[in-house]
Amino acid sequence: MNEEKGQALASAFFPPPPLDSSVPLNYDYPIPVDTLDAIMEENINRNIARLSLYKAPGPDGISNSVLISCKV
Repeated sequence: MNEEKGQALASAFFPPPPLDSSVPLNYDYPIPVDTLDAIMEENINRNIARLSLYKAPGPDGISNSVLISCKV
């Protein structure tokens, strides 16, 4: 049944949270970044132009050939 399949997938991909947190109670988080530099279209195009066509994709899974094809 679809409902049983959905429950099986949900339990496989979304297990219950751990009972004990691994984050220290009084963790001192760094100060958040207030502003980021503006990303300009010319910066994106310059970096895309430097890409090798058939290299392995990065963590986002998008291949360089796709980025080069979609260049503005």
